[in-house]
Amino acid sequence: MSGKSEKIRMGLRKGFADGSSKMAKRKCYGYATDEAGNLTIEPGEAKVVQWIFEQYQTGQSLGKIADGDHLGRFGGA
Repeated sequence: MSGKSEKIRMGLRKGFADGSSKMAKRKCYGYATDEAGNLTIEPGEAKVVQWIFEQYQTGQSLGKIADGDHLGRFGGA
């Protein structure tokens, strides 16, 4: 079983390294792309990402962070 896992892991690494992975090309929340295709920080979204990490570091569970009660803080629902 570990042989199969290692092959999957190697395939994922190769895809990221050579840019053929769809995940490698996906824009992450908190970033935008400029005209040249470079990632740039999206300030409004970056505040949310920073808040999520801060909450996690203080021991909040991912479920509690994601429950939606915080959305008013960022102008959401």
